[in-house]
Amino acid sequence: MIAVAASSAHSQPPADAPQSSQRQDDELDGRSIEYWIEQLASDSYSRRQRSSVILEKAGNQAIGALAEATKSGDFEVITRAIRILQRLAVRQSIEDEGGAVEELTRIAADSVGSRGVVARDALSNIVSMRSDQAYEALNEAGVFIGQSTFVPTSPRMMALIRIDDAWNGDVDVLRWLRWIRDIDTVVLNDKACRDDVLIHVSRMPALTNVQLNNGDLSRRGLESLTNLQQIRVLIFNYVQFDQQPTDTIVRLPLVESLRMFGTNLDSEGAETIRDTFPGVLMEITKGAFLGVQSDMTATECRIQSVISGGAAEKAGLIAGDVIIELNGKPIKDFFDLKDEIAKADIREEIEIKVRRGPGDDANEIVLKAVLGRQDVQ
Repeated sequence: MIAVAASSAHSQPPADAPQSSQRQDDELDGRSIEYWIEQLASDSYSRRQRSSVILEKAGNQAIGALAEATKSGDFEVITRAIRILQRLAVRQSIEDEGGAVEELTRIAADSVGSRGVVARDALSNIVSMRSDQAYEALNEAGVFIGQSTFVPTSPRMMALIRIDDAWNGDVDVLRWLRWIRDIDTVVLNDKACRDDVLIHVSRMPALTNVQLNNGDLSRRGLESLTNLQQIRVLIFNYVQFDQQPTDTIVRLPLVESLRMFGTNLDSEGAETIRDTFPGVLMEITKGAFLGVQSDMTATECRIQSVISGGAAEKAGLIAGDVIIELNGKPIKDFFDLKDEIAKADIREEIEIKVRRGPGDDANEIVLKAVLGRQDVQ
C-alpha cells in the first residue's frame, strides 16, 4: 500500500512547483540561464540567435542575468542582452516601471561608452513605440490630440490634448497619457473635468499647462497636480470644489499664471493664494461675463466687438459704443470694466452708461444687462 501510494504521488505531482519547474525546463531547453547567457558570445551565429530566443522566452527570470551580461565588455553580448531586455520591457504593463524597464533605465543612467549608448537607444525605442500606441489608443477613445486654442480669450492655436464629451468614457485608456512626451497642454471639459481623469493627466511627463472647465473636483484630484515639476498656466473655469481648495493650491508649483473663473473659492482663500504667489499673474473672479471685446491699450473703453448671444448683445450694446459708467462708477478704460465685472455675480443685473455716435453728435444711453457665463467649450 505504501509503495503504491508513493508511486501515485510521483505520477501526479502537485499543481504548482513541479509543473512550474517543468515549464522552466521547457523554456530553457533543459539548460540553465547562465548557460544561455554564455552562448550569447558563441562563435556560431545560429547559437547566438538561439540563445537570444530562449532567454527572451525565459522572461522575468532572465532579467538579472541579462543585466549582468551587459557588463561583459563584449559588444555583441552587450547588444544582444540589451535588445532582449528591450523586448521584455515592451511586454510589460504600460504602467510597470520595474523589471526590464527598471534595468534598462539604470544601465542607461549609470553607464558610459557603448553599454550606455545601446541602453539609451533601447529606452528611446520603447518610448517611441509606446507613444505611437498611446496616440492610436487615445484617438480611438475620442480624445482630441491636435492644434486648438487654449486660453478662452486668445485665438492662438497650439498643440494640446482635449478630453470632452467626444471621449467614450473609458478611464482605463487614459493610462496611455503618461506616454505622451511631446505635448505640455491639456484641456478637460464637462464630464472629463473630474478627479480620476485629472490624476491620469497629471502623469504626463511634459505637462505644464492645464485648463479645467465646467466640472467638480475634490482634494484628491487637486493633489495630483502637486506632483508636477512646474505649472506655467492653470485655469479653472466654472469648477466647483468639494471643499475650499486653498491649502492645496498654495502648494502647487505655479510659475506664470492662475485663472479661477466662476469657482466656489471664497474671498479669504483668494487673498491667501494671491499672497502666496506674488510673481504669478492672477485672475480670480466670480465668473460673471458681459461679452464685449475692447482695445486694452486705448485710453477709453470703446467696444470693438460684441459676442453673439452674450449679456452685452442682449442688453443692446453695439460695436463703437464707449462705456463710461457701470452702476454709477466711472469707467476710464477696459481694465476698469474688467475690475467692475469681476466683482459681480452671474445673473446680476447691472446698469451701463455708454456714449454712442460720432463726435459732438454722440448721445449718452443707459442700458441694463443681466450678466451670464462665458462659453469655455
